[in-house]
Parts: sequence; C-alpha cells; structure tokens
Amino acid sequence: MSEDTEKGAGEPKPLSQVTQQALKTHSGEFELDSITYINFRDRGINDLGCIGECTNLQHLNVSMNDISRLAPLSPLKHLVTLDISANRITQLDALKDADSLHTLNAAGNLISSIDKLACLAKLEHFSNLRLQDKVHELFNPVCHGASYKKRLLSMMPRLKVLDGEVLSGKGSEVFKICSEIDAALQGRTTKMKHVPLLRGSLCNFTFEVPFMLCQIYLLLLHLYTVDVET
Repeated sequence: MSEDTEKGAGEPKPLSQVTQQALKTHSGEFELDSITYINFRDRGINDLGCIGECTNLQHLNVSMNDISRLAPLSPLKHLVTLDISANRITQLDALKDADSLHTLNAAGNLISSIDKLACLAKLEHFSNLRLQDKVHELFNPVCHGASYKKRLLSMMPRLKVLDGEVLSGKGSEVFKICSEIDAALQGRTTKMKHVPLLRGSLCNFTFEVPFMLCQIYLLLLHLYTVDVET
C-alpha cells in the first residue's frame, strides 16, 4: 500500500508540508524534474516545502489547503495552469517570473487590492484569471472594491477570461445574453439587448423570457464559460 495513503481508508494522508517523498509517491516519478502534474487538493498543506524542485511542473492544484506563502513556487518557470483557490494567500509576487502561466484560479483567498496583482500583468501568455467563484462562494476582498473589473482589465488588457466570463469574441456575446437571462430567471423583466445578435432582428425589446428559452441560453452559458479546473 502506498505511503501516501491512509491504511485501510483509500484516502490520501493529510500533509502539513510538501516533501520529496510525497511528490514522488503521488506522481509515480523517481526524479522530481520529471514531474509535470501534481494534484494536492484538500491535503491540509500549510507549507509548499520543496515543490520548487519540480522544475518542469506544468499543472499544479493545491486548492482547499491552508497555504499562506507561495515563495516555493518561484522556481517553476514552466507552470501553465495553477489552482490555489480556497487558501490564505495575500501575495502573488512569487509568480512574477512564471512566464508560461496561462490560467490562475486564486478565488477564496485574502488578496486585498488590485496592486497585489500587478506581477501578473507582465506575463506574456497569461489570459485566464479567477478571483471569485460565486457558485462555490469563494471571493477575495479585492472583488468587493469599486470598479474592480474595470481597474483589473485596465491593468491586464490581455485577459480573455475573468472570473469565468469570456471577455472577447463570440463567447462574450453568449455570456452577456445568459447574464440577462439569469436576471429574468430571478423574476425581473429584462431588456434583451443582445438577443438581436442571434435572432437577426434590429430592434430592442422588453419581455419575460419563456422558461425553455432560459434553459437553452443557460446551457450556452455552460458551454462558453471557461472553468479553470478543466
């Protein structure tokens, strides 16, 4: 039986600190620089330890832990996706040299201001950021600030997806439509500004959306909303 698993339980052991043995056992690799994917979700981790020795790591999930410091991630230049949601993180400076980073889920942490995100603005390939997850009620203090979205997009004009919302292209129009449908589902009459894009009509009009139509558009929302964990 694996040392990384509780005897008789089939569940991973809690980890307070990431160790070389835990990394090798979890990944099945003998050398740390051979590891490209790690999922340490909900393992009770409060110290990322030697994870920086996995120098070729591309995908990392350490969500739902007790992590407050990301400094051990600073050597990871090849990270493409990173999930640090539901921790106690206040700073992202350790990611300033993660030039390959494309997607970051940092919802449910303690990031308090837009300035704390400035290090991400310089990353050439970075285009997908989540700081809040309304479905799972995960937020950062910064999300409640005035003009949060406007200020963030001004700092990071290359962002294509923010908090699951597609910001450009056809997907963005579908997202706007579905947002209006969502308002209608909550019992409000909504002005469907974007429906003409799909119906070919030139007029704007106000109406209550039929239930089946709501279901169709909410399905479109599911298809066009990017989930960072996938």
